[in-house]
Amino acid sequence: MKKLITALAFTGLFCGGSLAMASKARLQALGQSSDGSLYLQDARNIFKNPAYLSTYTNSVNLEFGTTTRGGTTFAEGGFTRNFGGFDLGVQLGRETHIEDALGVAAASGVNNLAPFNTAGTAFQAPNNAVEIIGAFKSGANNFGVSVLFANTENKPAGGAFPIKESGSLTLRGGVVNDAGWEAYAYIDFINEAKNETAANTNDEYKGKFVGGLGGSVKASENGKVYAKLTSNTLEAKDATPTVEYELDLLEIDLGYAMQHDMDGALLFYSAGVKYSTGKFEEKLTNADADLKETSIPLTVGVEAQALDWLKLRGSVSQRVILNSIESTTLDNSTHPANTTVVAAGASFVLGKFMLDGVLAGSGSGTGAFNANTLFVNSSLTYNF
Repeated sequence: MKKLITALAFTGLFCGGSLAMASKARLQALGQSSDGSLYLQDARNIFKNPAYLSTYTNSVNLEFGTTTRGGTTFAEGGFTRNFGGFDLGVQLGRETHIEDALGVAAASGVNNLAPFNTAGTAFQAPNNAVEIIGAFKSGANNFGVSVLFANTENKPAGGAFPIKESGSLTLRGGVVNDAGWEAYAYIDFINEAKNETAANTNDEYKGKFVGGLGGSVKASENGKVYAKLTSNTLEAKDATPTVEYELDLLEIDLGYAMQHDMDGALLFYSAGVKYSTGKFEEKLTNADADLKETSIPLTVGVEAQALDWLKLRGSVSQRVILNSIESTTLDNSTHPANTTVVAAGASFVLGKFMLDGVLAGSGSGTGAFNANTLFVNSSLTYNF
């Protein structure tokens, strides 16, 4: 009987349906993006491909975190509901691409958006983002579409300055086929921010083109081939202007993932190639740099039912072999010392409630248990 219960729990967890977990905490512990995975089953996949809403519905999710926008983790939550032949989801507090561009700046390499932060230190990211998702099933296909929008305007009293405005509007669509393949695409129609420091004097940020597409296909009984492409053209300038930046960046991810059911536990591993190419330009000084990054990301993870009410999971990931960042500005090619990330998490099952948390996470390569991150990132899900 215990083996039967374990098998049923495994089926519900990894094969979809309302029993499947859905949380940032779970995905983080398994080394995945908080917006979903191209090879692991999780209800947060609806934020990558909205067609998954027809698979994961009838639930409420709460993501605990900071309310400071532009951070790495912050609060959000919402619900999904089936209405006969149509599924609807509403999520409050979703991260927008403008928050990603203004709030995250890597120290070096292709992802270096530091000049945008320098030029836009006073930019205000849009608040109170709302994403509305709809999906339906037709034959062997699930179709979905979503709209994510946010807008902020901050005007001081008495006509004072600065006046800050920002807005974001993203359209996303996708399809999931019963035969084991999926595809999605997205585009930002609005991605901009403005800081008016005096009358007709503005610092400005704008995403000229922000979009991407991706998908996966079942290649074997336990394997999937996946691919993702993102393209971003971003601009930022100050009021004078004394600086005017433009970044064109193209990122391509190709990979293969395998999953195995080992006595009711999920063991998975994935490997691929990530290639980024771009050009960074300061227009007023006619200074530019060609940027390129190449790496082979590798992830290994495991998830299992430890007790009837407890699930444990963990992963290790690293960019191996080809891990180089080149910049013509610095005339260098660097190989970061260590990219190893070790993470672990747990889920507590309490009836129809599920509480997920990150037990530890280390990006230093030491793998040391970090008490400062103990359940800091946590999620509560209710399935009905």
